[in-house]
Amino acid sequence: MAIELDDVDIQLLTALQEDADRTNVQLARLAGLSPAATLHRVRRLKESGVIRIISAQLDPVAAGFPL
Repeated sequence: MAIELDDVDIQLLTALQEDADRTNVQLARLAGLSPAATLHRVRRLKESGVIRIISAQLDPVAAGFPL
């Protein structure tokens, strides 16, 4: 069952898609929420399955593994 997303949820998801390494405090500033409220929302998005995984995209050349 899909959860209902509001504008703040969309803003948080967009920010995390752009840079998944953002801190909770940075996300809170972007969304205009307290860090505690932001943490609660991100946790809810993870627990509901909206956020399935937070990953890193590696550059093989920069890591010393040229193709």
